[in-house]
Formats: sequence, C-alpha cells, structure tokens
Amino acid sequence: MKVLVLGGGNDQITLVEELKRRGIWVGLIDYNEKPIAVPFADKHFQVSTLDPKAVESIARDIGADRVVAVCTDQPLLTAAKVSEDLGLFFPLTYQHALNLTNKKWMKDILAMANIPTANYRILQNFEISDIDTLKYPLIFKPVDSNSSKGVTKAEDSASVIDAYSIALKNSRSGEVICEEFIEGTEVSVDGFVVDGKAIELMVSVSEKLCGVRNDFPICRSIVPAEISLNATNKIELILQQIADTFELVNSPLLVQCIVHGDDVYVLELSGRTGGGSKHHLIHLVTGVDVVGAFLSTVFQEECRINTTLPDKSAYMMQYIYTSPGVFGALQGFDVLRRNNVIDQYFQYKSTGMRIVGCNNSGDRSAGVLLSGNTREELNKKLEILYCSAAIKDIYGNDLRIIIN
Repeated sequence: MKVLVLGGGNDQITLVEELKRRGIWVGLIDYNEKPIAVPFADKHFQVSTLDPKAVESIARDIGADRVVAVCTDQPLLTAAKVSEDLGLFFPLTYQHALNLTNKKWMKDILAMANIPTANYRILQNFEISDIDTLKYPLIFKPVDSNSSKGVTKAEDSASVIDAYSIALKNSRSGEVICEEFIEGTEVSVDGFVVDGKAIELMVSVSEKLCGVRNDFPICRSIVPAEISLNATNKIELILQQIADTFELVNSPLLVQCIVHGDDVYVLELSGRTGGGSKHHLIHLVTGVDVVGAFLSTVFQEECRINTTLPDKSAYMMQYIYTSPGVFGALQGFDVLRRNNVIDQYFQYKSTGMRIVGCNNSGDRSAGVLLSGNTREELNKKLEILYCSAAIKDIYGNDLRIIIN
C-alpha cells in the first residue's frame, strides 16, 4: 500500500511513523526543499500541498491508495479533492472539506444553524459601506488561509483599508471575511466524531503574543481552561450541533471559540486535529492517540476513543518564536528534558530555513510541552526554559527567543 501525506512539518512525523509501523510506503508532499519530516518518509515530492492538480498527478504516477492530511487546515481540502477525483476513500467529501476550511461557507452554515458566532460580512471589491453595520474593533481574515496568516484587527475606520489589504494579500480566492471582535477568553476545543457522536477531548486556552500588535500568533496553549460550568456545558452541546450541521460521521474536530462569561461564540472550526504538536498535548492529558484514531477512519477501521485521567493538574504547550534569521539548531533542550523541566520538545524548522518574524504559527521555531500541579509551577519552569535554552542561527549566533 502507498500513502501520500500532505505536509512535512513536525506534526506529520507522527503520522508518517504510524504509517511506517503499518508497513506502508509513504510519500511526502511539501514545497520546502528540506522539510523536517523528510527523513521519516520514503520519498519527498517538492510541490505545494495547496496544488490539487500537482498532488493528483503524483498520486496517479505512484499509484497511491490514500491521500491524507493531518494537523493542518488547507491541505485537508486538497486531500479530499484529490481523493474524490481519484476514487480513493477519505473521511470527508470535497464539499464537507470545503465547508470546514473556507470561512465563507463555514460562517454561512454556522449562521443558518443558529450556532453563536460573531457578526460578519464577506468582502469582494471592498467598499467601506459594506461594513457600516458592524461594530469596531473588527477582525479581517482571508477566507481560505490558515496559521493566522493575514489575520488583522482594525480598531477604527482609519485602519480598515490596511487590515483588508493584508487579508486580501493572503487570500487565494480574493475573498475576505470581516467580523466583529468579541472580548473574552479564546479557547481551542479538540474533539473527535465517532459514528456521528461528538466526543469532547480537551479544552485549552489559546494565549497570544503580547505587546502592541494587531495580529494574533498563539504563544501557548494551557490546560485546564478556567471557564464557567455553564460555558463548559454549552461547548459540549455546540460540538454535537456542529457534527450534525456539518454532517460529520467519523472525523477529528477542532473548534476555536471565544468564551465571555457563560456565553460561547464559535470563531472557526475544522475536521482535523489541532496543529503545533497539539496531538502530543492531547495524548498527555487524555491518553487518546488522535493521529492513530484519524488513521482508523482513513482505513475504515473501528475507531475507539477511550480517555484516561491526567497525572498532573496543569499543562502547557509553549511555542517559541525568534528574531528574524536563518535557523541553525536548538540548544539546551535535551538537558531541560533530562532534568524534568520540560516533558518534550518539538523542532519545527530544519537547518537553513529562513525565519521572517513572529506573525503566524508558521514562524515558530519550536514547541515545548510542560506539566505540573499548578500554573505557578509551569511559569517557574518557563522561566528556567527561557534562561537555559537557546536557538542558534546557521553561523552559531543566538537568535532572540520570543515566548510572550
């Protein structure tokens, strides 16, 4: 059997390893010259995961039995499209994947189903009058991008044109969504749908890089999420409502929400597991192997989701950004792991990759998983990490670490 995996980041390493354990030949699709997952696969094809025609051509040439994507958003659409065109099984149809990855379709379905979400407008050939009924601040997003690329806040009418232009630049279809900004706690809900039943696995708080900025790169995920019982109950109901409305039968489910008191508003969602090593955090907290569960759906096997109680009371997935440069190596992380300061670490860049800043999740150099019994304990470990670890460029110089 042969499987094409879309994406060559750290998250895809777990998927490739699981496929290899099954004795499957794995081809990796990634436009980067040396993505970090390449050594784990049988062959690397340097094309874009967002180019369905190129992916389909490769799938035909090698006689692929499956085309899959995990932990990443837009390639999900490519996997569904290519699989459908070639008559290969994939847990989502192309239309389902379109509804789950294009914010225009997604928001319209949420609105029609009366699932709480921010007021919004879909913009083409933008005129300021198109948004005159929305309340500031406003968020502008490409309808068809991921990793927070092109997402910008406009505090007032003076910053609208710039925010729209940034979103438009990152939109492949030329469409932008503008929605009202909702104050509250942003949470990420990871779940899994089995035979139509939505199972909540984990709710984590998504904290963003601080400072004076209008973009939204996530700097850490924190478990547990300290939200009200009423909000917790609403999230469970919303998960099932989403599964029913989007006609999900067997699929991972990721929902990003804003919680304001007892109210819950859905920002966006996808039929996948969260990226940024989230599947490692889920496994540590719940005992569930979501990548393995996803493969069970891909190969039409029985999917079992059995959760266990966590060993600790507090968990954190910390993402590390750096100043611009060319990535060389991580330093000091192995020592921190041996000394039980960190549980695991994940390298996202391979040597020679350019780092342009800290504007979206694609700019992360590494992720670090920490656990403890209190948030204060995690913060102390984070301080040790900041003082002890280093990220070098290709010349051996320190890149400035950014974690807050």
